[in-house]
Amino acid sequence: MKIYKYIGVALMVLSLGACKTDDLERDIDALKDRVTAMEAKVDRLNESMNMIRVALDGNKTIQCYTENEDGSYTLTLSDGNTITLTQGEIGATDVYQEVSISTDGNWVIGGVETKHHAVAVDGVPGVTPQFRLAMESEGKYYWEVSYDVSKLTWEEVKNQQGTRVYASASGSSSVAGPIASAAPNATGDKFEITLTGSGTKYEIPIVSGLACAITEPNPGNMENGYWIVPTNTGATTSIDLKGEAVLISAPEGWTVTASIDNSNPTTLSVTPPNQDGAEGVIILQVHKGLHWAIDQIKVRSKKVITSWYQEFLAGAEIVVNDVTIKKGSADNKVVINGEEVDLTVDLIDTDNAEITADGLYFIEAGLNVTYKNSQNKNKVLINDSPTGEKPVVTCTNTITLNGTSLICKNVALKLNENATYRFLTINTNNAPYVAFWV
Repeated sequence: MKIYKYIGVALMVLSLGACKTDDLERDIDALKDRVTAMEAKVDRLNESMNMIRVALDGNKTIQCYTENEDGSYTLTLSDGNTITLTQGEIGATDVYQEVSISTDGNWVIGGVETKHHAVAVDGVPGVTPQFRLAMESEGKYYWEVSYDVSKLTWEEVKNQQGTRVYASASGSSSVAGPIASAAPNATGDKFEITLTGSGTKYEIPIVSGLACAITEPNPGNMENGYWIVPTNTGATTSIDLKGEAVLISAPEGWTVTASIDNSNPTTLSVTPPNQDGAEGVIILQVHKGLHWAIDQIKVRSKKVITSWYQEFLAGAEIVVNDVTIKKGSADNKVVINGEEVDLTVDLIDTDNAEITADGLYFIEAGLNVTYKNSQNKNKVLINDSPTGEKPVVTCTNTITLNGTSLICKNVALKLNENATYRFLTINTNNAPYVAFWV
């Protein structure tokens, strides 16, 4: 759980000639103090919301906790995240409204029941509201709330009269936060929190040596909350698993391995099916005694093509401009733009090879090949590597098309040195496919 906050601050341009430097510095310091107070208020509120989420979900335990000098608690959860929890008042405000949960399980913000579920409904998990302050004018801020996990959309917090809820950074307050009280129980094996308003009490087990934490991969490998995993190599990320045993739940077609080391982090290894856009959720569950810790990550496969020849054999279409090529009904059959034709299919994987018959040839990257044009069948030359260096194909005579096609994908065609023959001849009025892609 990562906390995002937004505070808009604008400093008025003050005329240096109209006030003393000391006065200006005091004004700036006062503004900084107000902003700092509001940032702290937003942090405390969002931490409380995250703690409620932990209590509602019931899939995390507390590894350890410390009590701070100000009476707050810093909790280390089984997924490795930490929460600093302040019970009761959440900071100075003059019109802030309470946050609670209705009898229908919906969030109630400022006395107004929302349509957003705090608890899971029909398998759909509840959401966790996150708050921020936005500036209307200098020194005047109002509350906004997001129910979006990615925090891309925000809306104003409104009271029962339908008007904005404003916040103040100074003064005192008797308005309680969403958590009325929070503390470990007398035996020290549970952490108890009681919600404001409803008085509902939750107990979160305190279990030392139980952890289940998936480290979020590099942001460059994440997209809209999904871990993007390439099909050719798979991917890994660090995990911290502590306990007695781990259970792994993975989407169909995915291979996932994870192991427990009670002293060191280990690695989650993931291999997706060989298809693009396969999605799902990987769930790790670790238990110790009667207690369980759970963490999960959403995954999506990204098809990475390393060999067009292998793709062709697997039945995939290969596109060269507006021409599509795919495997036919037999080994010597190729479908070009929907029409099946007889054509030799081969993979050239040695340097200085000679092609003596027209056909469909996949040529490994960077090779030098000689093409002897002796027939009038279709000629299809494809660089087997989607990203590798172009193979060089030297043609020993004119490429002749007689109602047939010439299709090249990412290859370099050349004539012999000092060649006097023309490069291409089309002998009929039929329109063959002549397509190049580089």
